[in-house]
Amino acid sequence: MPRRVLVTRSEQSFDLIEAPAPSEHHLQEVVKTSPQLIPADDLGLDGDLLVVGRETSLASGYIDLLCLARSGDLVLVEFKTGPQNPDFRHALAQAIDYGSDLWRLSVEDFDRGVVQRYLAGGRVDAAFRGARTLSEAIERTSWDLTSDDRTALFERLTEVLQTGDFAFVIAAQRFTDSMKNSLDYLNATMRRGRFTSWR
Repeated sequence: MPRRVLVTRSEQSFDLIEAPAPSEHHLQEVVKTSPQLIPADDLGLDGDLLVVGRETSLASGYIDLLCLARSGDLVLVEFKTGPQNPDFRHALAQAIDYGSDLWRLSVEDFDRGVVQRYLAGGRVDAAFRGARTLSEAIERTSWDLTSDDRTALFERLTEVLQTGDFAFVIAAQRFTDSMKNSLDYLNATMRRGRFTSWR
């Protein structure tokens, strides 16, 4: 049975019914233009996320979505929808591969090799078209960063890239108890990084 959400607006109420995404591409498009849908608070992150990569080529494949938090944390998102991608282990392995591709990059290499390629491509959100670097993209966010905030963001991003302390999100239409248990295990035993399921 689908979940429902009650929405109240101007003294009118209506319910929304959860429906599966028609395709991985559609889900990516929705989340790319509305990255606030990613459960950042479940990952211990505040504020909206900035998309800095979408189907961006890394050494081990194409990462579905890569986001930057205001804090400088990175969120790697792998979408698995429909019967074409039923294997949770494969999605989890892909996410880990992508994390290992980013691990130990300098901020400059990350900007040049990942962010700038995304910004120059056709998949960038309209609000960020024309931005050529990570710094320029950050300037276009609603984050309203002070000079100290900006310094802290880049210091944290440097640390995250060096330590591999990434947040991983596996987005799928359903998760079994075994899948959830695997994520709980990883989160309980890892020194760095966080995993979450999202449906």
